[in-house]
Amino acid sequence: MFGADWHRRWIEEEQWRGNYNVEVLNVTDDWGCLGLAGPLSRQILSSLVNDDISCQVFPHLHCRRMNVAGVPTRAIRTSYTGELGWELYAPPDGLVRIYDALMAPGLAGDFGTYALNALRIEKGYRSWGSEMSVDTDPYEAGLGELVRLDKATEFVGQTALRRIVADGPRRRLVVLSVDVDDVDAVGYESVWYGERVVGHTTSGAYCPSVKRSLAFAYVPTELTSPGTEVHVELMGERRSAVVEKGAPVRTDVDRTKELNDRVAADTLRYDTIYYTKLPPI
Repeated sequence: MFGADWHRRWIEEEQWRGNYNVEVLNVTDDWGCLGLAGPLSRQILSSLVNDDISCQVFPHLHCRRMNVAGVPTRAIRTSYTGELGWELYAPPDGLVRIYDALMAPGLAGDFGTYALNALRIEKGYRSWGSEMSVDTDPYEAGLGELVRLDKATEFVGQTALRRIVADGPRRRLVVLSVDVDDVDAVGYESVWYGERVVGHTTSGAYCPSVKRSLAFAYVPTELTSPGTEVHVELMGERRSAVVEKGAPVRTDVDRTKELNDRVAADTLRYDTIYYTKLPPI
């Protein structure tokens, strides 16, 4: 609820400052969300809807209203795991019906928050309250490409962001591979460079896909080059860590796009051989 409360206070303050004639309603408790993710998620969801949810009709990051297991639902084609998936939004009583339908024998199963955390970290997905907060800006968090400073209409924070771009951020978020086999970073552990504390972790987990412990951390910009060696203090002991080039695991969207592009290129290069282009996710 922290995020909802913070945003509500900010909206109400802006309403008061601007003397806007609008009504602000907090409907957070009126809605819930179920996340469906994994390579079979389209197949599973298809069994509960009458709509076409192919990529051509329901592409990545699009939102549609449809009935899921007979429940009116807002479905968003996204997944915090970085794999194929959907977020399903409906009133709480409706979510119970959707959940029961998903748990039918032979369909979906539960997975925990630790698994979710590992999957999102290995894909480089940031978390509000950890990698992102009111004390960070999008450029140091590695999200600058999502900001459009050339908008004709001025937006809140535009002047400050332009100044940050001009001056350059003093720190940046990096992914660290930590040399441990008995403990993982959870956030706010000290990052050492030589005998100086130069930053802190924001979250971490053991990631089975790469078979090592990863952690997000904020460090000075001069220490963000891939291969830079630092130490993370865990359980009172400094553990060796190395700055990664970026997220070590690509998202399902990126992996499939790369395969599609490669197959398409091969088809053009060898026009006597027939290749079937992989269906977009």
